[in-house]
Parts: sequence; C-alpha cells; structure tokens
Amino acid sequence: MRTDLISEASRRLHRRRGRVLIAASVAVLILGSALSIEIALSWRRDRGDAAAKRFQADEQLLESNVRSTLSTYVHALQVTRGFFRADPSATRSQFLTFASSLDFKDSTPGLLALESIRAGAGSATSAGPDVGYPIDMVAPRSATVGLLWRDLAYDPSVRRALPSSLDEEA
Repeated sequence: MRTDLISEASRRLHRRRGRVLIAASVAVLILGSALSIEIALSWRRDRGDAAAKRFQADEQLLESNVRSTLSTYVHALQVTRGFFRADPSATRSQFLTFASSLDFKDSTPGLLALESIRAGAGSATSAGPDVGYPIDMVAPRSATVGLLWRDLAYDPSVRRALPSSLDEEA
C-alpha cells in the first residue's frame, strides 16, 4: 500500500508539473506572439513614416521647382511688359533684339514666342468685331509663321479675355 501511495503522489506531482509546463508553454507562446506582432507593427510604422517623409520631401522639391519655373516665366513676361512701357513705339527689330536677350531656350523652354498685340479699330471692310487685336510683332522670327498679323478678336475666348487684361494693366 505504501508503494501505491508513493506512486500515486508521484503521478499527481508529475501531472501538476506537466500542467504547469503546458500553461507556461502557452503563456510563452502568447507572450512571444504579442511581442512579435508589436515588433512587426513598429517596423511597419517606421517604414510608413520613412515613406511619408520621402514623399513629403519629394512633394516640397516639386513644389519648389514649379514655383521657381513659374517665377522665371512671370519675370520674363514682366520684363517684356516693361520693355513696351519704356518704349511703346518699339520697332520690330528692337523687339527682336530685346527678345533674343531673354534667351528662351535655356531660361524659359516652354515659352515658344513673345507676341505684341495692340488693340485697334476693327476692320471696316469685314463684318468682324468692332475692336481688333492683331499680333503685330512676334519673336523669335521662326514663330512668326501663322501668327504675325493674325487678329485675335476673331477667337471668342481671346476676345473676352483681352479687354479685361488691358483693364488690369491700366
């Protein structure tokens, strides 16, 4: 009987230790999984933050480039306006000399040509608009084909825009 009691106590102790080991294994599994998930989420957040910072830096660079480009074009147009304000009766050759000094190809590659448009009385012989907006000067010379002496008053969208731009300039 004594050996049965010892054997029974030993089995109980063994079962208890087994249950504790199983519970400890499950606890380690849960803890390890939670830790692994937290590390993965932290790594993912770091990658997301890094990507957001790269995107923001690219966005700022593009915005800066666009602002700089627009500023260059606006400057070219303001200088041209200044040219005509300084000498409203500028000749075609003076205009071409001035335009060649602007260096279109390098500083403003999207600006293909400068045009001088002067408001005047419309053509009395045609049934066109009362006010004409002929292009009387174009630079560079290569852009004159199809533009020189073209009356923009016949284009409805331009006809509406030109008077308002002349009012703003005055």
